[in-house]
Amino acid sequence: MSWVWMNTTCLIAIAGLLSCPRSSSSPPSAPNVLTEAFQRLSRTFGEVARYRQLLIFLIAFWLYNDGIGTIIKMATAVGDEIGIEMSDLIAAILITQFVGIPCAFAFGRLGRFIGSKRAILVGLVGYMGISIGGYFVQTATHFYILAFLVGTVQGGTQALSRSLFSTMVPKGRAAEFFGFYSTSSRFAGIIGPLIFGIVSQFTGTSRHGIIALTVLFVSGAVLLMAVDEKEGRRVAVEADRDADADHQGDDDQT
Repeated sequence: MSWVWMNTTCLIAIAGLLSCPRSSSSPPSAPNVLTEAFQRLSRTFGEVARYRQLLIFLIAFWLYNDGIGTIIKMATAVGDEIGIEMSDLIAAILITQFVGIPCAFAFGRLGRFIGSKRAILVGLVGYMGISIGGYFVQTATHFYILAFLVGTVQGGTQALSRSLFSTMVPKGRAAEFFGFYSTSSRFAGIIGPLIFGIVSQFTGTSRHGIIALTVLFVSGAVLLMAVDEKEGRRVAVEADRDADADHQGDDDQT
């Protein structure tokens, strides 16, 4: 349950950074800090929910990013089950990292050419293929091929997701919304491992667990296609304009 500890630690750190300095010499207890952190996340989610297109995108991102993370986390479990040596597993991880660097730049160029949303969808189609291909892996060579394919889409898909999110965020709330974007994606990362674990347990093999992750990529892609980027940008610009007008009115009163 390492993800539970990681997410809890993350929440405590965020709440501590956002909290105002206290005059009391005794620090707040952990339960109070956690409560405050959840309250802050809840309030921010309420603000994000006011932006319909941004919310749809965020839910889509939670789904497909969870699938991406689960493939990365569970790849070694699949490799170990089919008898791939540890040295081959390490080599596959290195392949993913080295391939990912140039491919992230290539995805950036693809995003400028066809648009971020379409480029992300290309990456999700790639991940669907990877999930299906994981079912048929039998040798180290097969594992290397999948590692290479993951590297081609991993960094670019996640970077373009962040870029698309930024275009629909009001500039005046960028720090708050991006903090929520990063933190919420960690908490949304429980569905994939849950699907993987349940399916693997009931079928007796992690191969079925990997292929079951396609549901996250398909559902994420469907929601992503429903996102109206232009409407999302328009609403964000209007929110900034209204905020500037409010600030101007306050300045005139003073």
